[in-house]
Amino acid sequence: MDQASASSLAVDSRMSAADQEAFRRLQRENLVSFVIVASPSLHDDIGQIQAVQGFAGKAFQYYEIVVVASMPTPAWRERMRDLGLTVPHLRIVMVDSAMDYEELSTAALRFAIGDLIVSLHPGEIGIPDIERLMQLCASGKWDMIKTFHAHRPKSPFERASANLIRWSMRLATGRDIQTFQARAFAMNRTALTRLQAVGGAMRYFRIFDLSGLVAEGRMEFDAPPRRRLLGGFAEKLHIASMLISSSAGRLVLWLAMVCAVLSVGSMLFAGVAFVIWLVLDEVAPGWTSLSIVLSLLFSANFGVMAAICLGLLQIIRQSTPDPVELFTTELSGGDLFQRGDRLNVEGAEEDSLIKRGENG
Repeated sequence: MDQASASSLAVDSRMSAADQEAFRRLQRENLVSFVIVASPSLHDDIGQIQAVQGFAGKAFQYYEIVVVASMPTPAWRERMRDLGLTVPHLRIVMVDSAMDYEELSTAALRFAIGDLIVSLHPGEIGIPDIERLMQLCASGKWDMIKTFHAHRPKSPFERASANLIRWSMRLATGRDIQTFQARAFAMNRTALTRLQAVGGAMRYFRIFDLSGLVAEGRMEFDAPPRRRLLGGFAEKLHIASMLISSSAGRLVLWLAMVCAVLSVGSMLFAGVAFVIWLVLDEVAPGWTSLSIVLSLLFSANFGVMAAICLGLLQIIRQSTPDPVELFTTELSGGDLFQRGDRLNVEGAEEDSLIKRGENG
């Protein structure tokens, strides 16, 4: 990550005075939520937590560290509980449902309460890049900043694959998919509110181009991608299937529109055949009669299919499941604080009450 850090520091030196003042105001006035999406490696998770705590403890007046994991092991839970005794402002959230990174990173946002939310994956970007990411988001020019690897496909096969993936997802979901992203982003409360209002279609907002919905910026750094474009085929296939599933309403709506157009077209064709039967005597009556009957039959069938599709669309919109709320356990606050100096009450208040009791 040395190249990435050097690149970020070079950009930092060109920040305007207004941007620097906005970041300083964020440091002393606003609550910042660092959301760490747990990885399969407990060692990497602990290293990321300690690195973020060391950075946030020195740079920010108000902050919280939220660690979100999907179906963690008992050893992971026990280690995090012990870590909570030494790391302040730490919250551990466990989702008892199997989720990949894309699902978990989206679900994790609902547990953050800060004005600025920074989502991280262990080992993805360094502390200088995290600081630069926050500076960009705090400037007020963007509501959300995504990080990208400064990588360009070199082989024709990789370029063709990237274009095929992008156009396939655009056809299925109606949005442009972004490639070579790093698993780190920052957003303010405005962006999060808008994404939550959109609903299930933004389940994988991290890989979509949302410039039409929020003010979205991008930050590139020079570190090579940790995941190849065509690597992890099973994971990408799962993401593609979930993207298409999340766009089921769009696909059903398109099918309803096609059926409606075919129904109207068949009705028009029946009308033309009827006019031909009236005007042209030399046309065989059997042909026009058969055309009218078949056209009316097709029109009725396509009309019924369009009505069925609209009914399915209404069912899809009204029955979007939300399993995260049902299977969530949190370890935080008093569950982790066992020492007297970590109680969530004012010590001076407690001492004065004791003295009053002693004085009668």
